[in-house]
Amino acid sequence: NMIQNTLDLHTSLVSLQYVYQSGAFEETFGLDSLHLAFSGGLVMFLVSIQYVQERCDICALFNRAPLWLRWAIYVSGALAILNLGVIAEVPFIYFQF
Repeated sequence: NMIQNTLDLHTSLVSLQYVYQSGAFEETFGLDSLHLAFSGGLVMFLVSIQYVQERCDICALFNRAPLWLRWAIYVSGALAILNLGVIAEVPFIYFQF
C-alpha cells in the first residue's frame, strides 16, 4: 500500500510539474506563482495535521492546552476566515435571477 501511494504521489507531482511549466496552470486556474505556492503550503499544512492526528489524539491535546492558547487559536482561525476570504461586490444570489 505504501509503494502504491508513493507511485501515485510521484506520478501526481510529475504531472503537476508538467502542467505548471507549460503555463497551463495560469491559463486554466488563474493562479500565479505566489498563489500556487500559498495553496501548496496550505495543502502541506493539512497533510501535516492529518499526520499528527494519526499519531496522537488532537482533541485531547487541544483540551489540555491552557485557556489563553485555545482562545488564541479560535481568534486566529476566525480572523483567517475573515481576512483570507474573497471579498467581492456580488449582489445577493436571488437577485441575479
